[in-house]
Amino acid sequence: MCGVATHQESLLAVLAAGGPEVCLTTAELAARSGLTRKQVGEASGKLVRRNLIERAEVGCFRLTDHGRAHVAAGTPLTSAPIKQFTAMRRHRDSLRVRAWRAMRMRGKFTIADVAGLALRPGEREGEVQRYLRTLFRAGYLRRLAGGGPCLRYALVRDTGPEAPMLIDGRRAVRDPNTGDTVAVGSGDD
Repeated sequence: MCGVATHQESLLAVLAAGGPEVCLTTAELAARSGLTRKQVGEASGKLVRRNLIERAEVGCFRLTDHGRAHVAAGTPLTSAPIKQFTAMRRHRDSLRVRAWRAMRMRGKFTIADVAGLALRPGEREGEVQRYLRTLFRAGYLRRLAGGGPCLRYALVRDTGPEAPMLIDGRRAVRDPNTGDTVAVGSGDD
């Protein structure tokens, strides 16, 4: 939840009231703003990262040109993150994810091939069969001709590392790589 960064706003107001080239120490900022020294330290660090104030010398702060423009514009600061969070999402270690990775590695496979790579103790091959059947009906897989008693499939829509998710009781597949939702046909297996 984003709120107004009141401590940072207080420091900006104190520094702006002092004039363009005034340099105030942490103790002076605490006395003039009514904040504790700890609050001044935390707020001033955030303002330095936002390039609104600068450390003229150790423990002495003044407004930057960007800070003066911000004060003149009167736009409030928020407590939201300064930069967008860009960390990679961790993949869950689920049967669906392992089966998708196995299909991507193999390219052409049988249900037994995928099950052999993806199943862990206690998991059933039937779950792999249902996932492959749904992906086949959604157009991600194609049946290969021949192959004897075992059906062979080829992955024809390799959209990326994230495994497509089954939604609406297997009536649709949502692909996190593309953001698309694909309706599942009711074709034969």
